[in-house]
Amino acid sequence: MKDEAGNVYVFKEHKADSAPVSGKVTETAQKVVYVYELKPVTPTPSPTPDAPKGNVTVEHVTTTGEVLKKETPVKTDEPVGTPYETKPEDKIVTDNGRTFVYKGLKEDSADPTGEVKEGTQKVTFVYEEVKGNVTVEHVTTDGKVLKAETPVFNENQSTGTAYETKNETELKDEAGNVYVFKEHKADSAPVSGKVTETAQKVVYVYELTPVTPTPTPEVSKPKSTTPATPTQDSSIPTSVVSTNKAQLPNTGEDNSVAFATLGTAMLVATFALNGKRRQDEN
Repeated sequence: MKDEAGNVYVFKEHKADSAPVSGKVTETAQKVVYVYELKPVTPTPSPTPDAPKGNVTVEHVTTTGEVLKKETPVKTDEPVGTPYETKPEDKIVTDNGRTFVYKGLKEDSADPTGEVKEGTQKVTFVYEEVKGNVTVEHVTTDGKVLKAETPVFNENQSTGTAYETKNETELKDEAGNVYVFKEHKADSAPVSGKVTETAQKVVYVYELTPVTPTPTPEVSKPKSTTPATPTQDSSIPTSVVSTNKAQLPNTGEDNSVAFATLGTAMLVATFALNGKRRQDEN
């Protein structure tokens, strides 16, 4: 039986000085009394509280907050005080070829090594992107620079970025000499490829164009001429000496004949001298 408080009582006995549990009615009132005792209650043991536990996770991000490797568990539901240890990676290369190197811990990061605390601790490692560039240089076969080294990109690019370069057909040096493309220098960077964290230089080689000399015009020599043999001018009077008559010489006539003879001789000498000079010149 239970009382109002809910306590449970169990039958113990029939009270001895009460009316018998069975009999006959009499003129005097009779009362049968049953006695009950409290049932002992077995106390329910209180549950032992669980020891506090905690978690530790690690995450890798860039200086701009980009997640390189998502948050992963290091310790899960471990008792407080359990030691843990995490380490950064020296370098992380993404699927598209970008390169990142370890820089340090994020300001609000948990310690990389320590003990588990109640709740969750997150270790955050920060990485900085490494960028690069490609330059192109044009040189002669003997190493003289025709066109100074110039970058392919205006600013450094992420590693893995594709690049392509082209040679010039011909170039001139400061003196105006013309050089034509010969080859890509074998030990230089490839003419096309991808940017790396190490600087790359593409070198194109050019050779001097041979200059065809301009022919000198031939100077023609003057033709040799033979001087004409002078002929006696019929206008010059020829003296005729008559043998039939003895005639006294005329002084005026003698002088005319002498002058005519002298002029003819000088003319012949002049033509002969001119002919000799022309032969000597030839």
